[in-house]
Amino acid sequence: MNESTYQGGWKADKKHGYGVRKYSNGDIYRGDYKNGEMHGDGKYTFSDGDYYKGEFEDGYFQGEGKWHYADSDTYKEGTWFEDEYIGE
Repeated sequence: MNESTYQGGWKADKKHGYGVRKYSNGDIYRGDYKNGEMHGDGKYTFSDGDYYKGEFEDGYFQGEGKWHYADSDTYKEGTWFEDEYIGE
């Protein structure tokens, strides 16, 4: 079970507005929520230091964003759809 803590806005018993969610595995999301899902601008940092910063929709990396690898200067920047990198 991946338990987490959350601090932020609520609407109709769902995460809504800006919030910070810290997962037990060390991942952290800071950004906007809509109807309980990551939605809008945000940054998702993985426990290994990699992160995605950009647009989210319905819980997915979706829209314009940048994935940065913690162990190098390598990154992917451009359009994303349902967590998949589409390109520039």
